[in-house]
Amino acid sequence: MQALVQEVQPKYENLLGQLGQRTAAFQENLHTVKPDVAEAEEKLRAVLAPENEMKILQVRLMVNLRNKLTPEQVEKARQLRPQYAASSKPTDGLPQRLQAKFEKLRAAIEARAAGGQPPEELVAKAREIQKTVQDNKPLEAERELDALLSSLTDAKPKP
Repeated sequence: MQALVQEVQPKYENLLGQLGQRTAAFQENLHTVKPDVAEAEEKLRAVLAPENEMKILQVRLMVNLRNKLTPEQVEKARQLRPQYAASSKPTDGLPQRLQAKFEKLRAAIEARAAGGQPPEELVAKAREIQKTVQDNKPLEAERELDALLSSLTDAKPKP
């Protein structure tokens, strides 16, 4: 069973990195002054391809793992499922969380720019975090995004 997981893991992580890169390119395209519809659609299809492949890998792994179990083990797993369903993994919904957080950061940068040039240190930090995603370190990128967004919230002047 461990061999099955170890076989799938590098493929999954590679796809996760592709997803991060393609999501960033898609978002960048959408944030242009006049996004091209055909290009946006192409970039969306590029985002969906690794997502679909990740889902296929997950199902294939699940079926292969289940096929290794005895009927008794399958029954025991069914009994344990409700306990684990209540607790989520830190990677559940990670691409969507990253996308939403990058969007909040973009909005914060635009708000700070207020018609002028965006603050270069924030733009540079956002690029560093995008590179972290591209380097297949999405959880680290999420922590960095959380810290940066928190610092921006804490630094807001009080009315």
